[in-house]
Amino acid sequence: NRMVKDAEIHASEDKRRREEVEVRNQADNLAYQAETLLDEHKDKINEEQAQPVRDAIADVRKALEGDDMSAIRSAIERLTQSQHTVAQILYQTQTTSASGTAAGEGSGAAPDSPPGDSTDAAQGEVIDAEYEDVN
Repeated sequence: NRMVKDAEIHASEDKRRREEVEVRNQADNLAYQAETLLDEHKDKINEEQAQPVRDAIADVRKALEGDDMSAIRSAIERLTQSQHTVAQILYQTQTTSASGTAAGEGSGAAPDSPPGDSTDAAQGEVIDAEYEDVN
């Protein structure tokens, strides 16, 4: 009976501690992912674009040194926002280069073929492809 009462008394403290550990782990994982993102795409992101992410990573690391959960959560939010900005830049770079490649290929029709006779798959032909989701 005494152990049950002790458990009830410490339940809220245990819950708070568990949440703190989860937030700290989230922050640490997010910082690692951001560092990996910058490292993997350093050839596609210039220093000016990468610096806000580096600053946000430093903010997360500094916040993790203390015990202020609101500071850690704020640092997580800033890092998440800066990562989204870089992800948008990477996406735009990828779509721009993909559309530039497609535009540079010409109409896809053979020079002597009649109008509407296209060998290009973009004219409604379905192309079967496999992809790997990297998360």
